[in-house]
Amino acid sequence: MGGVRYPPENPRLPEDTRRKRPNPPPDPVPLPDPSDVDTDELLELDGAYAQEPEDDVRDDPPRIRFSGLFRRRRHEEPPDEPSHDPEFMVPKRRERSIRTQWLTQSVSVVVLLLVVAATVFIVAVSSLLHQNMRTNLGARVNAAVAFFNKYASASDNELYAGAKVYIESYEDKDIVELQFLDRAGRIVASSSGLAAGLPVETDDLTAAIRKGESASWVGVDPASGERVMAVSAPVIFPAGEIVAVIRCVSSLANLRSRMLLYALMAVVVCVFILAFVLLSNSFFIRSILTPLQQVNDTAMLIAQGRYGVHIAPVYQNEIGQLCTTINHMSDAVSQAEKTKNDFISSVSHELRTPLTAIGGWSETLLSGGVDDRAEVERGLHIIRDEASRLSRMVEELLDFSRMESGELMMRMERADILPDLEDVVFMYMDTLQKEGMTLEFHEDEDCPQIVCDRARLRQVFLNILDNARKHGGDGKRILVTARRMKSTIDVVIRDFGQGIPPDELPHVKDRFYKGSTRARGNGIGLAVADEIVRLHGGRLDIASEVGKGTTVTISLPL
Repeated sequence: MGGVRYPPENPRLPEDTRRKRPNPPPDPVPLPDPSDVDTDELLELDGAYAQEPEDDVRDDPPRIRFSGLFRRRRHEEPPDEPSHDPEFMVPKRRERSIRTQWLTQSVSVVVLLLVVAATVFIVAVSSLLHQNMRTNLGARVNAAVAFFNKYASASDNELYAGAKVYIESYEDKDIVELQFLDRAGRIVASSSGLAAGLPVETDDLTAAIRKGESASWVGVDPASGERVMAVSAPVIFPAGEIVAVIRCVSSLANLRSRMLLYALMAVVVCVFILAFVLLSNSFFIRSILTPLQQVNDTAMLIAQGRYGVHIAPVYQNEIGQLCTTINHMSDAVSQAEKTKNDFISSVSHELRTPLTAIGGWSETLLSGGVDDRAEVERGLHIIRDEASRLSRMVEELLDFSRMESGELMMRMERADILPDLEDVVFMYMDTLQKEGMTLEFHEDEDCPQIVCDRARLRQVFLNILDNARKHGGDGKRILVTARRMKSTIDVVIRDFGQGIPPDELPHVKDRFYKGSTRARGNGIGLAVADEIVRLHGGRLDIASEVGKGTTVTISLPL
């Protein structure tokens, strides 16, 4: 809220001329009631009191600076707190539908083309009509000139007398005005009854007299005030002397009427074309927007969690392909959601089992209720094994997280992978023997060193061998072979269990996938192993036959 503000002391003034700050300061000036304050005056006060001149040394009373609350209009209420919603901070732009954009753009182009076409048509028709009129007038003038050539040996009086007779008997005087002028450009006779001796000073007459050839002119007739076209041609006798000028004048009113008619026809045609374009575009846009709306509605349902919904594939075009893609996406999202839920359930179960064992044996050992040392050692072994299994599970989850974010790092070096493979085999040998299974290991002696991450490959071998132990227990036998091929080293791990059903085999390397097996696991071990082998430039292949077992081949490039 506003309050009293004292202007600072001016450090540039001498000490004795500075305004002294009262001590103690006077009581604050009471603030006015907001409802009684004129907002326009406050706007002016705020600008005036925002800064105080440094050179002001007058002992003015303290000035009041009003807060932003008083500067608001009376009917406005200040917001409780600023919103940080991006939609609030960014000004909303007016949305335009596809229909509006399509019609606007297409109609704009069509209108532009129609305007250009109509303009070209009208200009062309106008030019053609003018040219036809000029040709017609020129033919009339030339006919009159040819008639007066027979007076080549006659005197001027005989020529003028013959001109008056010719013009008085001119048949088309209602359409075209025929004029006979002397060599000075004065009218001798006119079919419209213009007075003899009246001078004519238009460009066509001037050009005909000066150049001795036919000339035309379009403009406003000084006598009638209407727009006309005139064509003049000189009458030249054999001696080369211009003795007279024949001039035809016609009004352009009829031509303008015809031009308006043609322009009206062009406008009507353009309107029909534009209406046809609008109608056809409307049908076309509707054929696009209707399926798009269905796609949008389906996408909204998927966004709301209704996975697996489908669009009826009734469109045999790109829209139909989009609908098919949306259906596949819906199925994929539904499967991914199911897989995620199964994964959460599996991980929860996998975590609960060892934690229950560790917690139970820890309480038992802490309570002192076990006196048998063998039983104590058994409990400690269980705690150690379950803790190790939890550690491996956490490592798998961390590796999967790194794999998903693209941060699964490899420490590559040239090394022999056989010692690590042997360590994994012998590590599992005792465990398998306790479970009644046999493990056979065969290797080629000439396997060379390769560029690899030994720790990661060891992780792959452990994962594959552990899967063989869990899923191939019915066969009681596991076979591990390392052999050198032409361009790779192949590590083959085979079990003789129940195998994998054919419909599940393509998905066993997918993340979170567990299939119909009831064996323990979180469904990401093979996905991580496959990614590690891929980062080595190799390939992890799985072949299986129901009732005969599963073979996993790890091919690493030399």
